Amino acid sequence: MLRRLLHAICFALPLLAAVPGTVCAQDAIASQFPQLPLKREPAAQDSVSAAWGWSALLLLAVAGVLVALKRRSPLTVRSAQGAPKPVGSASLTPHATLHVVEWRGEQLLLACTPHAVTVVSRHELTADTESPKGTAA
Repeated sequence: MLRRLLHAICFALPLLAAVPGTVCAQDAIASQFPQLPLKREPAAQDSVSAAWGWSALLLLAVAGVLVALKRRSPLTVRSAQGAPKPVGSASLTPHATLHVVEWRGEQLLLACTPHAVTVVSRHELTADTESPKGTAA
């Protein structure tokens, strides 16, 4: 929806800026005094460059808003479903810890050191989590 709105704005701005009469104040004053030798700049180039400038500025503003909205939005539920869920942990030494995590229908006991992570035990999660079937890894 936001992309369609952005495309419509980007398409409409140059068309709106190219509407005749954007420099009508200068033309009205100059037409009142045709005998005065005035130096006239081509108005069409000024209005086109101004239109592109405003279009670029608006495009940058919309892009900034979209980036800000994307950063504020929470992570998708889809990525959270595949993430391991921590159940508990215990510190054995300053450099060794044990962690219990649930992941893909299993409960894993992990031993973590600065150089390795080892699966110590696996248990399948069932409806009755009080007595899981365990297999040592």
